[in-house]
Amino acid sequence: MTKFLSKYFKPSQISLIYIVLALCAVFIITILFSNTAAKKEREYYEKPIKTVISAKNTREIGVESINKQVIGINDNVDKFDARLEQLEGENKKAKRRLNHTKNFQILLMIYRGNLRRKAKKQKTS
Repeated sequence: MTKFLSKYFKPSQISLIYIVLALCAVFIITILFSNTAAKKEREYYEKPIKTVISAKNTREIGVESINKQVIGINDNVDKFDARLEQLEGENKKAKRRLNHTKNFQILLMIYRGNLRRKAKKQKTS
């Protein structure tokens, strides 16, 4: 091929031709390999991976595990809500008892004051 090119081109031009041809070859090879990589990616999405232990799709296993976690969290939230309602009821009862106790203490103080006054009146009379 060099003999053929030397008839029509100078040596500096021949070296440029070789460089251009080499770059074209590299460009064509990269295009071919990039297309095969794209085909492999498409095949990956078309054929989902299955686990060795079970024949289930790995995406389904991921969704199932997330679903189980969500159900577990919902159950815990329901338990906490029930416990919260129970504690709120107990808190209301305790506040009522506290109010009754305060009222009882006030009445007790009033009765003691009245008894002391009556006792003083009886001593003075």
